Amino acid sequence: MPAVSASDGPARRRATICSTNVCSSSSAVVGVSKNRSVGRRRAVSMAVVVLAVLALVATLLGPISQPAADAAATPQVALVTRTVPAPGSDAEYIERLTDAGWDVTLVDDDDIRDEGRSAVAGFDLVVVSSSVFPDRIQWRLRAAPEPIIVAEHQLFRQFQFTSTSGSPIGLTSASRKLAIVDPNSPLVAGLSGEPLVAVKAKPMNYGRVGGEVHVAAVAKDGADQAVLFSFDTGDRLASGQLAAGRRVGLYMSKSLPGLSNGEGWQVFQAAVAWASGREAPSTAPTEFPPIAPSSGTLLGANVSKGSSNTRYEAVQRFEGQIDRQLSIINRFHEFSAGLTSSFFWDRQHVEDGRTLMISWRATDNAGSTSGQPD
Repeated sequence: MPAVSASDGPARRRATICSTNVCSSSSAVVGVSKNRSVGRRRAVSMAVVVLAVLALVATLLGPISQPAADAAATPQVALVTRTVPAPGSDAEYIERLTDAGWDVTLVDDDDIRDEGRSAVAGFDLVVVSSSVFPDRIQWRLRAAPEPIIVAEHQLFRQFQFTSTSGSPIGLTSASRKLAIVDPNSPLVAGLSGEPLVAVKAKPMNYGRVGGEVHVAAVAKDGADQAVLFSFDTGDRLASGQLAAGRRVGLYMSKSLPGLSNGEGWQVFQAAVAWASGREAPSTAPTEFPPIAPSSGTLLGANVSKGSSNTRYEAVQRFEGQIDRQLSIINRFHEFSAGLTSSFFWDRQHVEDGRTLMISWRATDNAGSTSGQPD
């Protein structure tokens, strides 16, 4: 039987097929008899054996090569982050890229410091998160031919997006909006004006960029502060050198991935699509079928926490008592939760197959009595 050796590279899976019989047979041919005619006959015989083995290998290669082709068809992205596993601030990047069909490989910024651009060689896209330590990245990815999205303002100078003198980089004042200056840019996902891209105002990465830069959006209160911009391969950078690959400067500072709304992620996916040369995922709204059964009823409840550690645990306990799963769970949230909560337990209920009925309130009863909503 042939021996199969497989290794996963950054951009594709490679399979090496080697038959032990072929290798040993080849050695036998090299060390053939002193008699030349005998050697020819043995060589011919061995050639027949080799061809037979190769035919067997070719037959076996069919089912082996198909997964390799499938793996090669899946786009590969390197997410450069502070640590592996990634910090919580990068979880949204992972989720959004995965949902868009990318295979995500986490690359520790220590690997960039130690290996330079070879740490991301061969990937279809590289995303540098704002969680990284800039000193570990510095200039090391500047000459990489891979397309790179940079979401850390302190690296804008190192990538030569801006000049190296004065104050060409920084964080904007806290804002939820972009000011789009080029509505035709492929980076803005069809948005225009001053769209809201976050649920809470936070500072954004900016650079005072130069060279043949394509600025798509600036800070709401700073026309010279580019917060979304790009360089195509071969464009002249601020330093005068040419971009080795497509580059995108992204406004998403450290806290913004967790606070971005739908429009914010549309912009991110548009940047991913342009940088990588791949089509952005559809933003069409998802249609959900009605949950009402054709017969019977749905059972729902608002289960109190009681002695359980969480309401989620209380729901599971209650379901055990009634010996069936609840179809609907009633949850109460204050309006402020829409700006700060990740709705972790709500997501758990949905994953379990329950439907949420969310009730919003301005505050609790005590707050209402004290006039907080006023």
